[in-house]
Amino acid sequence: MLRREFFIAAALAATALLASSTPSQAGYKLDLKSGADEVIFNLGPTGTPTVIYNPNSTVVSFTSAFSDGQNANFVNLTFAGYKIFLQGDITNTPGNSQLGTLQLNNLAITNQSNTAGAGGLGTDLIISLTATDYTAPGTPGQRNVNSAFTAIFGGQATANSGIKLETFYDEDNGEFTAQADAEVYKGVQFIAPVGSDASSGSPLGNGGNAVGGGYSLTDKITISGLATGGVITQASAEVDVTPVPAPAGLILVATVVPFFGLLRRRMKTVPTA
Repeated sequence: MLRREFFIAAALAATALLASSTPSQAGYKLDLKSGADEVIFNLGPTGTPTVIYNPNSTVVSFTSAFSDGQNANFVNLTFAGYKIFLQGDITNTPGNSQLGTLQLNNLAITNQSNTAGAGGLGTDLIISLTATDYTAPGTPGQRNVNSAFTAIFGGQATANSGIKLETFYDEDNGEFTAQADAEVYKGVQFIAPVGSDASSGSPLGNGGNAVGGGYSLTDKITISGLATGGVITQASAEVDVTPVPAPAGLILVATVVPFFGLLRRRMKTVPTA
């Protein structure tokens, strides 16, 4: 089996128009899927993630799971024959005047025993991190929605090996948003055929402008065609929401107009001859 390694990176941006409101506590969940197996965890500021959905009673074995108390969760487990380590960051939830962000970081995956896919390869592994009830940053008006992706694919690659990294911004505040429901969707996909240099991904995406209040963010990573012993390291998907800076002209006007008002009042007080 040919060993392949690749790096993919992208930075994509779109702009959304919406209003802000009072911050509220965000929901925060992790979803693992592979074949017929699916487990959803509720993540919290402390303690081990809580399983809230597991229809097939899929065995999940935690090696470790903890929170640093600063909205970062670290999870190390086995699921459907895959060994998975990941870090989820939900910094500044539900958003402040400068930033709302969701990060699925430092993902490391090894296919230990999953051979249920076509040709004895592993079934697709889909890892999604979602957070709802964001209400900031910024005042009513424009917001920038930015995405960034990285991954290194090594180990047992085949002609069908690939990775897709996606982010979703949803003004309907949905959990695990589908692409069709997202106001802003950005992604990168790469299929690594044997013998290729595998140096870049194919950009995906759509963006739109809308007016709304709260919103949700979702990061999603899909691993395909990973043979036993195959490894993914340093994978991450991140989505950031930041306010659009006011144009320089508006800042100048906002600064100068009060000055002229003050000058006018002072001129009125000057006695006339």
